[in-house]
Amino acid sequence: MDSVIDYSSVIPYYYQLASILEDKINNGDLPVGSKLPAQEEICKEYNISRTVVRQALQNLEEKGLIIRSKGRKTIVRAKITQDTGQRFHGFHYEMSHIQNHHVKTQLLEKTFEDNLEKFNILFKSKIKEVLKIVRIRYLDEEPAVLTITYLPYRMAALIEDIDFGQTSLYDFLRNKHNIEPVASDTHVEATVADNEIAKLLKIKKNTPLFYLKTTTYQIDHTVLDYSISWHRGDRFNLKIFSKKNQETEFNINYNT
Repeated sequence: MDSVIDYSSVIPYYYQLASILEDKINNGDLPVGSKLPAQEEICKEYNISRTVVRQALQNLEEKGLIIRSKGRKTIVRAKITQDTGQRFHGFHYEMSHIQNHHVKTQLLEKTFEDNLEKFNILFKSKIKEVLKIVRIRYLDEEPAVLTITYLPYRMAALIEDIDFGQTSLYDFLRNKHNIEPVASDTHVEATVADNEIAKLLKIKKNTPLFYLKTTTYQIDHTVLDYSISWHRGDRFNLKIFSKKNQETEFNINYNT
C-alpha cells in the first residue's frame, strides 16, 4: 500500500491515513510499545489537517491498535492481524443482528448498464460493464427500503449464482470469495416518494423518505459497489452521535 495520501481519491483522507498507519504497525515500522509521532508532525508529513489526524487515530484506537491518553504520547498497543474480529457489515446484518428485525429481500431487476461514463468516474477506473441490481428490503414482512446497487464487471462475474433471498451481498462476497468491505461513505438527503417508489414500497405518494447514496470500499481502497436507496421516512429515524475529538456517527434505525 502506498504510504502517501492520494488527494485526488474519493476515499476520505482520514481513512487513507489510518490505513497507512495500520500498515506500518503490521510490518513493524511502528513496533508494539513505540510512540507515534505528534499530531503536528503527522500533519506536516502528510499535508493534512489535525481533524483528519484525530479521525484516523480514533479509528485505530477503536480497533485496539493504539492507546491514547490526555497529555501523553500515543502508544502502539498491538500489531494488526489478518482478522481483527471487527468487520464491516451492511444493511442486512445491521437490521437482523443489531436491531433484531426479520429481513427479507425481493429481487426486482438484475441487468447490465449501457451508459458507463458516469461509472468510470464513480469507480475511478475504466469499466467494461456495470451490473445493476434492484431490490426491495422487507423488515418484519413490510416493504421498507428500495435499493439500487451498481457493481463493476469484475464483481458482477462473481455473484452470478447468488440467492438474495438467502444471503446478503456482502456476506456472499466475504464467505465465498474472501472479498471484505471495509469502509463506506454515505450521503443522506430528504425527499418524497414519487408514484413508482410509492407503489413498490406500498406507501402513499409524497410520503417522506431518506435518500441515501453510498460508496463502499475494499481494503485496497478500490470501490466495491455504489448504491442508492430510499428508506421510508415513516419507519426510519436518523440518529446522530457526536463527541469531542471523535468522528460523528450517523445511524439509521427502523421504527416498529
